[in-house]
Amino acid sequence: MSFFQSVRACFFKYATFSGRAQRSEFWWWMLFYALASMAASTIDSMVLGFDFDSSGPTYVIFLLATAIPNFAVTARRLHDIDRSGWWMVVPYGIAILAVALAAITASILRSGDAEQILFLLPLIAIAAMLLAFLILLIWLIKKGTTGENRFGPDPLESK
Repeated sequence: MSFFQSVRACFFKYATFSGRAQRSEFWWWMLFYALASMAASTIDSMVLGFDFDSSGPTYVIFLLATAIPNFAVTARRLHDIDRSGWWMVVPYGIAILAVALAAITASILRSGDAEQILFLLPLIAIAAMLLAFLILLIWLIKKGTTGENRFGPDPLESK
């Protein structure tokens, strides 16, 4: 699948979370997403006068317009390796846990009732989040299952 075929397929399957996406569809989409994000930020910075490190309206509109197809193609890519699309939320759930643990730790430290173990809790959660993102990345790189799996036919066989 080419770059333009992939981008077209992802917008055509805008909210399709079923089925499978081959590696090329997913990774060409990710390249488009990265390049278009940078272009939107550049427009906000150079044309609209926003700081480059802040979110201007062009960038926010782009993110909102591509959030659903981004999640959908990720779910389909995970389906291609016979994994549930819900695995993509695990790192984000751990990230929320890390932020919560950091906030709780900061609150306890301010009250003066701190022990050394409290410093480790957010660090452990952050390490778990990074490990979850690494596992997810490995799965997204992995070759899809050959033949039909529980999520549908092999997208490479239909070519």
